[in-house]
Amino acid sequence: MAGVLKDPSAQFPPLYFFRVEISTTLCVVGAIVGEFIASTRGLGFLLKDSQAAIDTPPMFAGLLLISALGLGLFGIISLCSGPSCLAKGE
Repeated sequence: MAGVLKDPSAQFPPLYFFRVEISTTLCVVGAIVGEFIASTRGLGFLLKDSQAAIDTPPMFAGLLLISALGLGLFGIISLCSGPSCLAKGE
């Protein structure tokens, strides 16, 4: 069939969800790094601004929010991968 794309990793749901878990975590890291470099808003800017002003409470609040965001996204993907892995008997 012309025009049909097949994902070779679709046959292996644990590998597919593993890749999605890693990529969501790296997306959070990439967004924060982008905010460090070229932003005037966001958590990355908050960390950079707090570091420049030597203001530790907002810096730790930003770190906690970033950690919660990364862990939350990772947990959501892990919860979604559980039923598909169990359905395959793995």
